[in-house]
Amino acid sequence: MVITAFILTSTTSMPIYGKLGDLMRRKSLLIAAIILFVIGSVIGALAKDMGVHISACVIQGLGGGDLMILSQGVNADVVPPPSAASTWA
Repeated sequence: MVITAFILTSTTSMPIYGKLGDLMRRKSLLIAAIILFVIGSVIGALAKDMGVHISACVIQGLGGGDLMILSQGVNADVVPPPSAASTWA
């Protein structure tokens, strides 16, 4: 159930964060995702019962989905696409 909570929330939040990344600044969203993931990790580490631990994994999934999609977007913003002349033969 713990893994399912993380995977479900990260998978469903990716398209939302992708669209928000196109509309807003990706750097701010990426920093918010890191903070959200760390908060979920701390809550999960301090959890006394399974319900709290599953809730922490949901919070981690929200941050993790953002990290997965926005890290690729930031990388695409920083690294220019290769030109046709510089491709490998």
